[in-house]
Amino acid sequence: MAKFYTLLISILLLQTTLFAKEKEKYPSYKAGLQVVMDAVWFIDGDETGENQEIRRTRLYVKGKVRKNLAYEIEYSLTGGGKWKDLYIVYSELPDDLVLTLGHTKEPFGLEALTSSKYNTFMERALPDMFISDRKLGLVIALEEHQKNNYGFGVSLGAFVPSINDLDGEEGKHSISARTYHANYLSKKSFFHIGLSGAYNNMDNQKLKLSTRAESHLGSKILKSKISDTDYTLRYGIEALYQNGSFSLQSEYFYDNINTTEEETYNFSGWYAQMSYFFTDDTRRYKLKEGVYGRIKPNHSVEKGGFGAWEGALRISNVNLNDYDKTDGEAYEYTAGINWYIIENMRIMANYIVTDLEDESDTPKIFQLRLQYDF
Repeated sequence: MAKFYTLLISILLLQTTLFAKEKEKYPSYKAGLQVVMDAVWFIDGDETGENQEIRRTRLYVKGKVRKNLAYEIEYSLTGGGKWKDLYIVYSELPDDLVLTLGHTKEPFGLEALTSSKYNTFMERALPDMFISDRKLGLVIALEEHQKNNYGFGVSLGAFVPSINDLDGEEGKHSISARTYHANYLSKKSFFHIGLSGAYNNMDNQKLKLSTRAESHLGSKILKSKISDTDYTLRYGIEALYQNGSFSLQSEYFYDNINTTEEETYNFSGWYAQMSYFFTDDTRRYKLKEGVYGRIKPNHSVEKGGFGAWEGALRISNVNLNDYDKTDGEAYEYTAGINWYIIENMRIMANYIVTDLEDESDTPKIFQLRLQYDF
């Protein structure tokens, strides 16, 4: 079934891309590239010294076949080569419904659904280990919003494994859902709350969970493998508050794991972060989707300004202590500075301190990033 869906989506996307050249307005297409380069210094712990990598190189094509039928194709050249976005979006449905079919993110969480291009820190927080990467499936969403007033959304999705990991994954399937509400207190101030839930049928296969110290070049600090997993139930709570240049954001995750031996394990994780722009800039919230988007500096360097400058702090935690064959619990403390040079280029700096439950030392990492996309 998964192979059938893959073939179907590929044919549809190929047709839309080829057909895009026949008319002036619709269909349409746009091609782009994202490049992210990192340099990392390991100060303490098992790893020392300096490392560099091209963290991401992604190519994409997106556009519309007509006003209410859009598509996106994105492929990552790093990590051995993987498909990312590969879907079509149909919005000509009654009652503000939107249908997404293809290889896409599951509707779960705030930071996970926000593009890596727009997140405040170089890597997502530790609890991201609980969230699946893109999968092949169908998502139906209800979206309602009114600019500078309120936003509301509900999404429900059904999925089979990713097209990058079909071998040995047959039999697995999942259902996930997310709802959020945003309300503006003034033109520059608003709050957002959201709930997510997911059921993942593991088909009696091994569940593997792992996370790094919020640095892609670092070693894995927590790992867990649970054999004969029947299913998992995952829950998430998200909240954010923004007032002009200042923002607070937090999420909590709870993962309930059930095995065929009728054993149950409960894992959890959370993070809390704050950010502040020293310039007269703000994070840009996408009211229609309930996530953050691209920051556009009010004084871009290309226009003779000094860009946008943002400082941020984050604490995150993952607790795997309920299963005695895992590495336990970890805390991360991260400080960051972001310089948004122009709309599609920024330089990031993160300083990370890791506190492991079973370790006497506290590994420290300093890392820099240059990010550009068009």
